[in-house]
Amino acid sequence: MALINRLAGAKVGDVVAASLDVAAVRATSEGCVLEVVDLSAVDPAEALVDFHARHGAFRVLVCGGDGSASWVLGAIESCALTSWDGQQYRPAVAILPLGTGNDLARVLGWGKSVRLDRVTDRLDALEIARPSMLDRWAITGSLPEGRAPLIMMNYLSVGIDAKAALLWTRLSRAMPQLFRLRLLNKLWYIVCGAPELLLHTYANLHERVELVCDGKPIEIPPSVEGLMVLNIPSYGGGSDLWDESRGAPLTARSRHFQTGPPHEASMADGTVEVVGVTDVLHLACSLGGLSNGVRLCQGAKLSIRARDRGVALQVDGEPFNTDASTSHSASSASSGRLRSWTCAASEPFDVRIERAGQAFLLARGAKRMGGGVRHVSALSAIEHQLRSKAISTAQRDALLRKLGRG
Repeated sequence: MALINRLAGAKVGDVVAASLDVAAVRATSEGCVLEVVDLSAVDPAEALVDFHARHGAFRVLVCGGDGSASWVLGAIESCALTSWDGQQYRPAVAILPLGTGNDLARVLGWGKSVRLDRVTDRLDALEIARPSMLDRWAITGSLPEGRAPLIMMNYLSVGIDAKAALLWTRLSRAMPQLFRLRLLNKLWYIVCGAPELLLHTYANLHERVELVCDGKPIEIPPSVEGLMVLNIPSYGGGSDLWDESRGAPLTARSRHFQTGPPHEASMADGTVEVVGVTDVLHLACSLGGLSNGVRLCQGAKLSIRARDRGVALQVDGEPFNTDASTSHSASSASSGRLRSWTCAASEPFDVRIERAGQAFLLARGAKRMGGGVRHVSALSAIEHQLRSKAISTAQRDALLRKLGRG
């Protein structure tokens, strides 16, 4: 089943939907099933329940950005599909990247974008996709705006990067006509972050935020103006802020690491990584591959508290306090129009981050060999055995986890 978010990224969902509709007709003639669902018209949970009732075991292709993938993964958990043996069934999910950053799609090998004339090639690639596991993290406690607990899929940030995301969201809502192209979307992100070269809103972040990792208080260096909590090795459109092997020329890492010894980051190891950036220039260098984040800690349980005035916070690219009316009303009188626009008031928060299970994803496999032979992936064989009641849902899940670790 293909779930399409027509509004993701550069708004090319209509073109993708047309290509998939043609592919669905071809699939039917070949005895296969491909159903295309428009997420603007049908809730994903409703679509999942209906498709599962008719077909049992299946795969899901999310056509959209990371936000769309998170939405669908949440729907899979909430609708609680039941397999033939009464156990919860969770379909494996692949991503056709239509968003702006597409960080999860990059990590899974689906790329940073998709050529609109090669959409059906991605369907062929699904035939040999391999299972991959993704930790999902519950964010509980006192959230801004009185929000209910959330699930983090990719990352969370506090400080200057979250502020840029907040201003970007406000601008995109006020003038959506400026956000029709993926390249321009990234340009506007730079524009929203640029004022911090002068403002340094979070120069005292170490005094305003408390960070605890696995019960140990973590000292935030006075130079740090932004924190990132990472679940996957891709941030802000493809940058690995944790990896010290990529050879960034302007390194800024290990001397502040306070838990250890550090190990290689993984999106399925039950730990998250916390890095910092010293200012907006360091952030830009890190996102551009010229530097790394300042390594602070790595662990299975985190708590982050922002006191007093609060600090900008975003989860998986979605910032809090996006209503522009929450900006300080007196800012324009005191500091001019620039500070009025860039002053992003935020509420205090006190949150805990703990793992809340794992999701089954699909990573792009090796290219299929020639010879005209139809290849069957391990996943397809396992799902066939489940439909045939030759294996239980628990056995299927165990096999997928084993394949995902491989």
